[in-house]
Amino acid sequence: MALIQIVREVQLSPSDAWSRLTAWERHGEFVPLTTVALTDHGFDAFTGVGPVGFHDPMDVVDWREPSFCRLEKRGRVVTGWAG
Repeated sequence: MALIQIVREVQLSPSDAWSRLTAWERHGEFVPLTTVALTDHGFDAFTGVGPVGFHDPMDVVDWREPSFCRLEKRGRVVTGWAG
């Protein structure tokens, strides 16, 4: 698996940036045809139209506010992790 790193400088305090990055329920505002439901361990993003699509469940497995969060993607279509 390739490692991809994206760096963006913003004019926010670390706590404001952290709050925006971890607003899981807003994920669907930036990913077309996607809605997000919070779960006990993270969230589930569903991408599709009506019942046709796929689930992308993600568990939060490491949380070090306000500097690091690791998600493990446990879906059948999309797998891997993000940090």
